[in-house]
Amino acid sequence: MQKIVLSIIGVFFASGLLFGAEVMKPIRTEKVREGVTRKIYSEEPSDIPGYTVVIRDVIHAPGAKSEKPTEMKMPMFCTMIQGDLTDDLGGKKRVKGESWTCKIGDKTQSRNTGKVDAIMREHVLMPTKEKMKQ
Repeated sequence: MQKIVLSIIGVFFASGLLFGAEVMKPIRTEKVREGVTRKIYSEEPSDIPGYTVVIRDVIHAPGAKSEKPTEMKMPMFCTMIQGDLTDDLGGKKRVKGESWTCKIGDKTQSRNTGKVDAIMREHVLMPTKEKMKQ
């Protein structure tokens, strides 16, 4: 199991290097709520049967925040590409260049207290059947 998790993190890290913010073009953009946008860059089959790797940015405009606490439905690896986000539930501040993982069931409520857009890059390991629901 540990080898699988390390392999997944390696794939996410490598795809982040290969698909940097400067060269990626979104395949679609979604308005999540006022001040929060999601740009989907890639939805590719994983080497893990039954899963798809989705690469997307969640962009919070200055002052924007999550409407309510969000529970993670899939494991993901995240990196702050620009700006900062504060998690109102745990008080943790995520800053530009910081990376972290989230497991299924983790809860967060993000808020941008900065003066620039906060861009969080997510590499999501999504069950293939769930892809269309997100």
